[in-house]
Amino acid sequence: MTRFLDVLLGVLITAALLAQIGYTYAWQKVTANFARTYDVPMQEFILSGDPAVIAEGRHQARIRGCLECHGENLEGYPYFVSAKRGIKSIAPNLTLKAREYTPTEMARTIRHGIRPDGTSLQAAMPAFAFYQMTDSDLTALISFIYSMPVKEEAGLEGEFSLWPLGYLRVANGALPPNVAELIDHTAARTITQPVSGSVEHGRYIVESMCVECHSDNGRLRLSVAPNLQIAKAYNKENLTRLLRSGRALG
Repeated sequence: MTRFLDVLLGVLITAALLAQIGYTYAWQKVTANFARTYDVPMQEFILSGDPAVIAEGRHQARIRGCLECHGENLEGYPYFVSAKRGIKSIAPNLTLKAREYTPTEMARTIRHGIRPDGTSLQAAMPAFAFYQMTDSDLTALISFIYSMPVKEEAGLEGEFSLWPLGYLRVANGALPPNVAELIDHTAARTITQPVSGSVEHGRYIVESMCVECHSDNGRLRLSVAPNLQIAKAYNKENLTRLLRSGRALG
């Protein structure tokens, strides 16, 4: 009996040591990845004070999901918090970020997913879609953000942190990489605003908005988002109903 207990104790100690080694490896790998910096030049950005531009910026914030993630008044929001999945993601209070970041720094953060210190945001922020935004839409969006009064909401300064399971999931590739790694920062993008109602305008909406969830990168954020090839099964009337009401065929 004593020998059995000695063997069992040895097995438990070995398992505990292996678990500790595995967790330490995961922690070091993830920490180094989060600390990685990216050399993407900033481009000078100038805010607009035009009320019409700011109003368009609010519209852009709504249709692109900014208000859904960051709060109706950009005060921040607990975007995703799950101990079972090992993730705590608090979308930051953008009225405070607007006081911390210059407009030029904010533009790079939104379009390239890179903070002023060169580190990357995580893929909860769909910068891979916003990279495609035209300068006019980005100007409107950022001008709206800077026009908002400061909202002091405790605990919503912004955070992306992991519980032990989260470190293991990231290290094993079960969670998305840094969002900056999902973007070709030198790729061509839409420069001028496409004509409303044109095929080019539809492509722009898809490439700068729908892909937040429905692209390969988007499904890293929302795995249940279907491939948009399903649109081929719809006529115009049914597809319009789906987009506006969420009512699918059948």
